[in-house]
Amino acid sequence: MDYLELIDFYKKEKNTSKLLPMHKNFYKEAEELIRNSENDVEKTNITNTFDFLKEKRIQKILMYIAYDKQIGNEVADEENEIYSKIRAVLKKGKIQNSTKIKINMDVPEIITNTGTKLGPYNKNEIIDINSNDDVMFIIENNIGEKIG
Repeated sequence: MDYLELIDFYKKEKNTSKLLPMHKNFYKEAEELIRNSENDVEKTNITNTFDFLKEKRIQKILMYIAYDKQIGNEVADEENEIYSKIRAVLKKGKIQNSTKIKINMDVPEIITNTGTKLGPYNKNEIIDINSNDDVMFIIENNIGEKIG
């Protein structure tokens, strides 16, 4: 990885609401790029770009958690760990039971009869739904099915 690749990836990440696919060792490679920089100005620029990128991706991870969406497999190991730890902390505090649903088709964001926004979801995605009304909406409209 070089500085131009880092900048290019940051620009793409900044212009979308989804987490872009990232290889597992991205953070390690970026940190190595910073360590190997000999020029102080370049080192500062790389560090700032990397910090902005991490911040943007963590914001997106938090949004995925807020909307109860999976982040997918194409993220860095560090991001997977952050996602899992935050979800675990939140699950400990949950009082309501959730229902696991397997989505049957690609679905854009939808609004249920109760006004709840759900989605977007991908076919075969497994989600947790807390509201019985939302579970019934998904099942009755053949969007997904209960599992487990």
